[in-house]
Amino acid sequence: MDHLRHSLFACVCVGLLGLIAGQLTSVSILIAANIGAIYALIWLAIPVSFSQTPREKQDLYKTLALSTRGFDFGVTVALLLIPTFFLGRYLFCVSDYLSTMIVPGFCARSISMPFESWWEGFEIVLVQIFIVALPEEFFFRGFLLSRLEKQWPPRLRFLKGGIGIALVISSALFAVAHFGSGNFGRLATFFPGLLLGWLRSATGTIVASIIVHVVSNILIRMV
Repeated sequence: MDHLRHSLFACVCVGLLGLIAGQLTSVSILIAANIGAIYALIWLAIPVSFSQTPREKQDLYKTLALSTRGFDFGVTVALLLIPTFFLGRYLFCVSDYLSTMIVPGFCARSISMPFESWWEGFEIVLVQIFIVALPEEFFFRGFLLSRLEKQWPPRLRFLKGGIGIALVISSALFAVAHFGSGNFGRLATFFPGLLLGWLRSATGTIVASIIVHVVSNILIRMV
């Protein structure tokens, strides 16, 4: 159970450090202005500090390796997600039942690019990569899922990607981490967490999950 204990303790450490950083925003303008970067550093630092042996560090850093398979999987899934997002928006807005599950006024908004200039768009993409997707994928998929799969090796695989208890638990913890604002709707991140975890398992790196994570976040801002 060592892998499970270490994984849960790492989650607790991330939560506590994030909570402390969040509280300090009220007393420090510098911290408030850079809170996103501080959260990113926490996500990145905890896995490294919890990887104590050379083998553990090597396995962790391998998940950052660039690979053709990871890039191909990431781009392919991202391209499939684009029409899926717009179809989902349409179905939620035309259905009397589904429309009750979304924020009032959502369907009245027009679909638009989440930036006013190409430079602003470039900045948004960089932030999504280095402040959001990379740190979160490094922690949840590169570190947490890898540790949990050692505790519970997947019994089912699809395109080499493991499907099992480890994937479910890591996705559940990913969803809980997004529940910080108290919005129950954010627990739905459990489902994309399953896809992102499967991508890491199928490719051996977090390249694909980073690509899909970034594209998904931008699409959410669009629709």
